[in-house]
Amino acid sequence: MAEGYWSKISGRRLSRRRALAAGGGLVAGAALLAACGGDGAGGGGEGASLLSPVRDETASVKRGGIYKSTLNNVPTFDPHLLGNHVTHVWMSYSQLLKVKPGKIERSDGSVEGEIAESWELSPDKLSLTLKLTDKAHFTPKPPLNGRAVTMDDVLFSWNRYKSISPRRGELAADANPNAPIDSMTAVDARTLVVKLNKPVSTILSSLTGGIPGTLYVVPKEAENTNVLDLRGTIAGSGPWYLEEWVPSARISFRKIPGFGQDSRNVPYMDGVDFADLNEYATILAQFKAGQVHDTFNNFLPDDILATKDEIPALEIQTPGISFANVRAFYGYNQGSPFIDERVRQAMVLTWNRDLFIETAFNTRRFQDAGIPVETMYDNALRGITYAGWFLDPKSKEFGENAKFFRYEPAEAKKLQQAAGFANGVEYDVYFGTIARHTASYGQHLDMLMGMARDSGLWRLKVNELNYDTEWNQVFRNNKGKFAGMAFIFDTGESHPVNDLYSHYHPSGSRYFGPEGGDPKMNSLLEGMQTEFDARKLMDMAHEFQRYEGGKSYQPRPGGASGFRITWPALRNKLVWQDENQGRYLATLWLDQEKPPFKQT
Repeated sequence: MAEGYWSKISGRRLSRRRALAAGGGLVAGAALLAACGGDGAGGGGEGASLLSPVRDETASVKRGGIYKSTLNNVPTFDPHLLGNHVTHVWMSYSQLLKVKPGKIERSDGSVEGEIAESWELSPDKLSLTLKLTDKAHFTPKPPLNGRAVTMDDVLFSWNRYKSISPRRGELAADANPNAPIDSMTAVDARTLVVKLNKPVSTILSSLTGGIPGTLYVVPKEAENTNVLDLRGTIAGSGPWYLEEWVPSARISFRKIPGFGQDSRNVPYMDGVDFADLNEYATILAQFKAGQVHDTFNNFLPDDILATKDEIPALEIQTPGISFANVRAFYGYNQGSPFIDERVRQAMVLTWNRDLFIETAFNTRRFQDAGIPVETMYDNALRGITYAGWFLDPKSKEFGENAKFFRYEPAEAKKLQQAAGFANGVEYDVYFGTIARHTASYGQHLDMLMGMARDSGLWRLKVNELNYDTEWNQVFRNNKGKFAGMAFIFDTGESHPVNDLYSHYHPSGSRYFGPEGGDPKMNSLLEGMQTEFDARKLMDMAHEFQRYEGGKSYQPRPGGASGFRITWPALRNKLVWQDENQGRYLATLWLDQEKPPFKQT
């Protein structure tokens, strides 16, 4: 590899705080996102003893206490709008259905009730009838005062979602003729009928979409913003309600007394206090001082073992494989070099995925400590999906397009030349404000752009767009109508088919690609939506991954065994997997006899 970025980091780890210089590094934000679930690293040995086992300690639960963590300020709390208020929504809002979590293993993707307690799909699969629970209640604060969720709230939420959500085209046929739902109507106070315009194999999972902009149930009082303005307050029926919010200082949640729609009888803790801390170093220092018990994103791999050495009482656990939450995509306006698939292929052939994974996840450090580490290349579907769906690009089953996951700069140069770029490619690269993301995200962008630059085949001009005004409101909705390349902090849908559809079908909310889409991809995605045979559905998803591996429309780099470090007082960690943060925190409990409350 040419002398440059990667030679500079030889023998040392990436700095967390490089300021954005001309064509140079990035400002790092908060922390590493460790995904819950995945195949745990196996093996044993002395290093493995550094890891604490995952145990179900529900039988020993001690209720009460306040969990301490960190959470940044956000411009809106509205669950029907896009934004980085993900945790705020997860803490306090409910949906009709939710993904059934796995217990000390990955979820199998099945769904369970939340606002709906039961459901039935008609024989022709064009009508879904749901029975609402009477156990869900809103925040105990005015103007709701803990009242029960009603059918009027559900219908109001549907109409509001299909009116204002940027993602309304995923479900509402009123907004997108390709969307599956024609209507939602009430038969009686507890019976909701969802009329579909076509059979959809993933319709239940589609009602569990878990990030802002999806169909969350909100109170009907929000129709009048003078009574309840969801942009500036939180008023849901999840396990936690908003107790206090001091902008740029803290936000506090307490358990909803009427949260009865979870058979586990949670939350176990009385509440959650989030400090609004932006600097990673400050968050780590507060964690070491015992003022932070844990964070959702946890800490950079570089700091896990060092912090354990400094404070031996801390516990390290692995949730399995964690992937870099960065996805590349390309523009297809006239003049964009990436219209030619050979140029896209050349880009990924200059990604040294093994080096990326070693550097991003500090795998050598863990291996040197005797801790077993598993690594994996990523593809269109993301390797942290449910068992059996992901097709490993390094496996023989992936087929011929596995060659585009290798590091082959000489082949990349040949492809560039064949595409008419004998002197390399000059392009713009775009991404949203790095400081609004995790520290690892900034590092990962830095690595991938460094690889491109050091290869000598790419000349890139870096454009960091304001997350709120430029990126979130304009750029991320352009569907590929730009010239150049971009990176996005990647999130996915609960079901693999919905995840692929969201990213690769032109009507998907995360689509970036050629206008009208790729015909073969469109055919596969639309076929998957109407295929109810589980085995055939999985085979189609595998075929999709093989095909996209050669097209490289939205490549992702890879990941390795993730590790989380927490205080021992926090119990039941990683027992329930594939739940959002609000539900996951509801299943944890605090042991006040353990550090940091009492030193051992």
